[in-house]
Amino acid sequence: MEYFIAGSGAPKSLKQAVKRARRSVNPSVLAARARAVIECDAREEIRQVNVPMFCLQAAEDRLVARECLDEIKRLRPQTFSISVQAPHLLLQTEPRVAAKAIVQFLDEQCRYEEPHVESSPVS
Repeated sequence: MEYFIAGSGAPKSLKQAVKRARRSVNPSVLAARARAVIECDAREEIRQVNVPMFCLQAAEDRLVARECLDEIKRLRPQTFSISVQAPHLLLQTEPRVAAKAIVQFLDEQCRYEEPHVESSPVS
């Protein structure tokens, strides 16, 4: 399971952390979570999103297929996305790349412009 989540090139410490986390969860809970993910269909909710969307896609993800991002973009073509050469645990394996992408998205979406105030002559 560590291979699928952390990837083959993950540091030993990350693989060990994944293993500890997995062992701390009852197998029936893991099974229920897996079923919930498989049965999840959020397409209607995605269609209703009325704010900018951003997706970080792990190019080496063995759990979430590229087709999931394709479907999101089909439903919301204006979705901003970036693909990062990383496994499922993208934030843990490529935190700087992920942070840079998030900051770029926020910069583009949250530009603040000073309101234009017309000055009137002082009498």
